[in-house]
Amino acid sequence: MKRIAALLPILLFLFVTIFIFRQYIFFHKVPFAGNLLVSFYEPWKSYPRPDYPNGPANKPIGFDSLRIFYPLRSLTIDSFRHF
Repeated sequence: MKRIAALLPILLFLFVTIFIFRQYIFFHKVPFAGNLLVSFYEPWKSYPRPDYPNGPANKPIGFDSLRIFYPLRSLTIDSFRHF
């Protein structure tokens, strides 16, 4: 009984983690903030919209998604495939 009680928090944490990241684990998706890329390209860079009167905010994190997440995902998958 004590053994089950000791494993319960670990199993709960594991279940919550898998539930939160289910899109990335089971459906092979990558966390990618594509909506931030709008702030880098014309005409969207300077196009005023009702919700963005001065155009979308310039958030330089958008390119980090391209430069970090995709290569690291490929590296991780290749590492798992080749042990």
